[in-house]
Amino acid sequence: MCSSDLAAHLVYAPPLSYPMMAEMTRTQGKVTVEAVVGKNGRVIRAKAISGHRLLRGAALREVYARRYRPYMVNERPVNVATMVTVDFRLRR
Repeated sequence: MCSSDLAAHLVYAPPLSYPMMAEMTRTQGKVTVEAVVGKNGRVIRAKAISGHRLLRGAALREVYARRYRPYMVNERPVNVATMVTVDFRLRR
């Protein structure tokens, strides 16, 4: 599934928590996460597939904390695989 399709189902995304070490080293960038959203709208599996190693753990925590409206096929909730991009940018 396209991440923009599932983005319309997003109910909750927590505030992004910047990792202390990444902030100290001024590390920024995007982390791409493969995720599976379960029938209940919770992320049941996630794996960081790209992005700086200092940012990957925080990206996974953020993705696991997200909540979605269940994705429906033929009026039944189904698990759905998607790609999520978490963008870490330092404020000036």
